[in-house]
This record gives sequence, structure tokens and C-alpha cells, in this order.
Amino acid sequence: MTWTDDQWDAFAALLQAGWPGDFNEAERKAARVLLDDVEPAQVIVALKRLLHSGRKFYPRPAVSDLLAELRSEPERPTFDEAYPTIYRSAAKGLIPTGLHPLIAAFIEHQGLERLGQLPLDDPDWGEKHRRDLRAAWIEHVESWNGRQVAAIASGATGPRRLDPASALGLERGES
Repeated sequence: MTWTDDQWDAFAALLQAGWPGDFNEAERKAARVLLDDVEPAQVIVALKRLLHSGRKFYPRPAVSDLLAELRSEPERPTFDEAYPTIYRSAAKGLIPTGLHPLIAAFIEHQGLERLGQLPLDDPDWGEKHRRDLRAAWIEHVESWNGRQVAAIASGATGPRRLDPASALGLERGES
């Protein structure tokens, strides 16, 4: 995606209107290069969310702030929100349709059979198993975030299979 001059000028005007201070030509050029492969409408939404959050920036949000806001998912479930769905899925032995992709990936990664065998209601060990499950959720979310950042930085539009040879610049079969 390449921004048109009109789109970029409108964005720059919004950025300058949202936060006081000059948005000089060098900053404009650098920001345009860094944001050029991102949909303008998505950047505007991120900009509006930053404005509505009331966070203070001096003199304005950096490109990294905008990119981080693009990745943020206000609808991303917390463990406490995901737990009932995980628990029900394990008890029924199936993953319902329409789940947040993070929850579905967690259930798939943990395995329905394994989740179904965890004694989460056990009076002696249930709390420990729930803590372990929460820790696994946190690790899963961090991993998800890392993959999302890597995909965005590489220009990919979705998750890809890890290919270490490619990442090292080697052809398959080379060593």
C-alpha cells in the first residue's frame, strides 16, 4: 500500500492538530517511509485511539507509538475472560466456532484432551492447575504478540510457518 499525497497530507494535518508543535519536513518524510506499507485508514484509527486515550506525548506520538497502537487489540480477551470458554471447550471436547483466534489457538496448542484431563475443580490441586493454565495463557499471548510484530515488520499479511533456513538467507538443502 502506498499512500497518496492527499492521504499523507491529511494524516500529517491530523497529527499536527492532535498534538501541538511543528511536524517538520524531515519527520514527515521519515514517518511516511515507516508507515507507507500500512493502510491509511488503519493508521487514522490508531491515531484516533491515541487521541481518545488521553495519553501525553511530547511533542506527538512517534511512529512506534502508532504501530504499537495498530497492533493493540482492545477486544483481546484476558485470561479471566477466556477461561470459561477454555473450560467449557475442554469439558465438551470441542472447540466452538466463532471464538477469538487467540482463544482457539490456545485451545489447539494445549490440546482438548489434555485440557479435559486437568483437574481444575479439584479442591486440593485445582487452584495450582488454574495458575499453571494462566501462566501458559500469558506465555501464549506473548508469543502471539511476537509473531504479530514479526509478520508486520516483514510485510506479511498473516502468520507463516517458521523457516530458519530462509531467515538465515540459505536455500533449502544448503548447509
